[in-house]
Amino acid sequence: MTSESDKETVVEKEVVPQQQGVPDVFLKLFLFTLAMITLPLLSYYVSLHYVFPGYNPTYAGGTAALVANVVLFAYVFEAFREDQQSSRPKTE
Repeated sequence: MTSESDKETVVEKEVVPQQQGVPDVFLKLFLFTLAMITLPLLSYYVSLHYVFPGYNPTYAGGTAALVANVVLFAYVFEAFREDQQSSRPKTE
């Protein structure tokens, strides 16, 4: 036989992990957005001046496009991994 205070405790335990997960989602979105903006630009200028000096800037643009695709793939992979973790049944 359970009292009402036990039921309230169980409800509180179920709600708290969901509230803690929301800032994690925004933090990941912010970090991937920051990476999507800075890493392709950084790779473009680094490859233009240090990796391919004197060559056509097309190679540097290709490097920036490759880095943008890597960041995008990492974001999608992280989203699938997070979705699989949240869909697993919790065992206590």
